[in-house]
Amino acid sequence: MKKTYAIVLVLVVFLLGVAAGVLGAKLFFESRVRVALSSPESLAQALLQRMSMELTLSDDQRRQIEPVIDDARRDLLKLRDQVKPQLEAIFDRADGRIRPLLTPDQQKRFDEVSRLRRDHWAKFPPN
Repeated sequence: MKKTYAIVLVLVVFLLGVAAGVLGAKLFFESRVRVALSSPESLAQALLQRMSMELTLSDDQRRQIEPVIDDARRDLLKLRDQVKPQLEAIFDRADGRIRPLLTPDQQKRFDEVSRLRRDHWAKFPPN
């Protein structure tokens, strides 16, 4: 009986550790994505810092690489502006096909989630 209890206890502790690790990784990833999407400038700076640390860049290399990253950031913003209407249209079509499949209660929640998504996209005005 004591042996079974110990095994169950170890298993529970292990599973709690796995759950905590998964949750922590998810929260970390979501926060990084949120920062990247909310501020492309901060993403560019974070990329430069990471490259600098991992590659041990000299100050001269940092000065040369920084404009390259900034050019890429601007190009990505332009691309985002070009595809944003297409993405919105895809989401709208999908929403229109999904909504009729839901119960009235699910539709209310779905409408709320869709509105939050649209509000999120509205935070990124064209450049």
